[in-house]
Amino acid sequence: MRTLGLTLLWLGMGLISQAFAADYRYVSSVFQASKDGKTYSCAVIDGVTLAGTLNKTDPNLFLSFKAQIRALKLQIAAASGARKSKLQNKLATITTKSKAGTAACRAGGGNPPPQLGNFDLNGNVTPQGKVLFGIPSGLTANIFAGKLVLQANCGCHEERTGRSFSNLRENTRRFPMGYDEVSLPDAALANLTAYLNRFRQ
Repeated sequence: MRTLGLTLLWLGMGLISQAFAADYRYVSSVFQASKDGKTYSCAVIDGVTLAGTLNKTDPNLFLSFKAQIRALKLQIAAASGARKSKLQNKLATITTKSKAGTAACRAGGGNPPPQLGNFDLNGNVTPQGKVLFGIPSGLTANIFAGKLVLQANCGCHEERTGRSFSNLRENTRRFPMGYDEVSLPDAALANLTAYLNRFRQ
């Protein structure tokens, strides 16, 4: 039973770690808002204003309270006894913070950033930018996510900026890269296109 309990605990920690990693978002603009004497960090994610916390080692990484609540629920499902009770108390605390923080952020000037130029304040390509860069309208594209794609797949040569989506697809298919739509999905290519066009504001 002890082995099973430890296994479930380990699985729970793995689930919450994966959830947190997946839900961290790169943001270029964070603002502060206060309510009832408490100050909250706020960011606009996909046009929605959210309250949350910043990563201690990378201030461009933002984790919303909403994402933390989702991850905690996964961990609670794998916990038992005193640990489960402790996590439930933590969930209640973060839920309260989320409600108050979201209200403060949305009342404190947290409107979605204006869609000016080819990128918004969070590094997302605007509809205008998608047309210019040839990115399909159904895909999202972000500068910061594109940097990660570049580091993971294109570290063997210098950056070649200013390429369109279709041009990148054609070039990444060639030797020595040899990437197809499976090894480099359209979503990743859209982010890469955003990063390589980041100077075209």
